[in-house]
Amino acid sequence: MEALKSELEDSLDTTAAAQELRGKREQEVTELKRVMDEEVHNHETVVQELRHKYTQQLDEANDQLDQTKKVCLAQLLTSIIIYDGGSEGFHMHSFHHIGPTRMSFLISKTV
Repeated sequence: MEALKSELEDSLDTTAAAQELRGKREQEVTELKRVMDEEVHNHETVVQELRHKYTQQLDEANDQLDQTKKVCLAQLLTSIIIYDGGSEGFHMHSFHHIGPTRMSFLISKTV
């Protein structure tokens, strides 16, 4: 009887130790999940900020490109080389006195 009682106590101690170990592991898993969720949230925040920054920089670059195109077009429109097809060849013409509508017509005729 003493042997059975001792075996039962050992079994209960083992069960209690296993339950305690399982409880600690569950706490560790819960903590790791919390940390992982926090890191995922932080990562998503950083990615969102980088996307926003990228979009802003892309918009700025496109604006700069548009401004550069406008400047180049303005320079082109103020002084255009036109080939008249005759023996005189190319001539520089100044178009300060011609309006934008007429300029568009002249450009389309020379292209």
